[in-house]
Amino acid sequence: IDRVPETRYEMADELARYCETDLVCHIAEDSEELAELEEAHWAPLRAWAGQALDVILVPVEGIIASPQPDASLEAARTYALGLDDFALTGLLYGCGLFGSAVLAMAVVEGELTATDAFEVARIDEAWQAQQWGED
Repeated sequence: IDRVPETRYEMADELARYCETDLVCHIAEDSEELAELEEAHWAPLRAWAGQALDVILVPVEGIIASPQPDASLEAARTYALGLDDFALTGLLYGCGLFGSAVLAMAVVEGELTATDAFEVARIDEAWQAQQWGED
């Protein structure tokens, strides 16, 4: 946390990079059931990020990323720079934990608890375990 004041802009850029490949933008392409489950949870969160933070992210089917709107990436940077050092640190930690800037921002803003965000981030993993069993 001591380095946050001198690395704020790099941290804001890191948030924008997470937006470019955000978990909640990558919808399953091989299973309609899984895709519907993901969208039931993820679409409202993408909508919230767009409405509350102007971070409008475009979903794609599959794992190949598609460019996100520059204005949305800039909105994410602006959001990050508006946080205090502790919240910014937590935000970036959440991005790594969840694989999602949207989920991390939702936790920081009180839209989701960290526990709920973790469960939402694990939808694919939980569905796969239900289909094929646990390792």
